[in-house]
Amino acid sequence: MGRKILLVDDNTYNREFIRDLLGKTGLEVIEASNRQQGVELAISQRPGLILLASGMAGLNDSEDFAVLRQSSTTSMIPVISVTAKDEEDPADSYASSMRFLKQPMPVQTLVETIRPYVNAARAMVN
Repeated sequence: MGRKILLVDDNTYNREFIRDLLGKTGLEVIEASNRQQGVELAISQRPGLILLASGMAGLNDSEDFAVLRQSSTTSMIPVISVTAKDEEDPADSYASSMRFLKQPMPVQTLVETIRPYVNAARAMVN
């Protein structure tokens, strides 16, 4: 845990852009191109934070979030959903437990949003 971030996005360009950006800050970015791979990597790699692209094919954010919360290995990993929606669905029972970032966003917004999670995870390791 700590400086490792799991990025789950089926858009290769988005993954490469965010990986390169966060890599410059000294963070290790693990990439998953689909939701199943994302869940498997979350369990095996135990990142300090998961960035989950909203709107990918397959399960929806709530179902993915539920799977992660049900596993003792991943239940405490914070999840940030990156979405193009104007707001999360208030009927979504997991919306209050998940952080949302609206895209497109300034690079600084992404960095400032993930910083507290990375710092908290790093403190838990030390």
